[in-house]
Amino acid sequence: MTLRCTDAAVAVPQGHPLMARFTGVAMKVPYAVMVGGHGRDWESDWSYMARDYDTVGSLIHMTFARCDAIVNEWNNGSVVTTALNAAAAPSEIALPAELAEVLRTCEQVHAISGGRFDPTVGALCGAWRAALCSAREPAPLSAAEVARLMECVGWGRAFRIDAAGERASKQVEGAALALGGVAKGWCVRPCSQAAALCVQSGCSPTRAVRLQSPTR
Repeated sequence: MTLRCTDAAVAVPQGHPLMARFTGVAMKVPYAVMVGGHGRDWESDWSYMARDYDTVGSLIHMTFARCDAIVNEWNNGSVVTTALNAAAAPSEIALPAELAEVLRTCEQVHAISGGRFDPTVGALCGAWRAALCSAREPAPLSAAEVARLMECVGWGRAFRIDAAGERASKQVEGAALALGGVAKGWCVRPCSQAAALCVQSGCSPTRAVRLQSPTR
């Protein structure tokens, strides 16, 4: 994973307080986090921003590093990869708080969508990407291959979490989670929490944090 915070991109849009912009790439997605001053006046906003810039940048860096280490299935060393996707079935693990929250969200969206959203498509997606990269003709995967891989798909069957949402179990050999956009969207919350922590620690108040991705 590549993580970087650029030099302060400071601008004073008309009618808005001073803002600092932190950019980088996390979990293969470009991001931009905008952090606002307290809105009193330009000079005091600049004073706060100059003082807090390194602190906020470090918090953003650490937040994304934590997300990458736990919920990123593209990271071969992450918790979701090593403890769930690469695990033999049947297996069960106690979930870190971050992964537990993401999987509870996946379960809720799976229920709301009537099963149309299913985070257990990891094995199917991985095979499809590999076949596309090899330019297989006439179709990336045969009907028989799709049928075999679909045996690994099914939230509540291939993977499930307990009623408390604190433990996850893998029930089908070869099944894999693809948390994708849910995990990336979830990263917004810890970024906001990091900014709130900065406020509580005495840094600039009233920070506005947004996560942007031109690839979404």
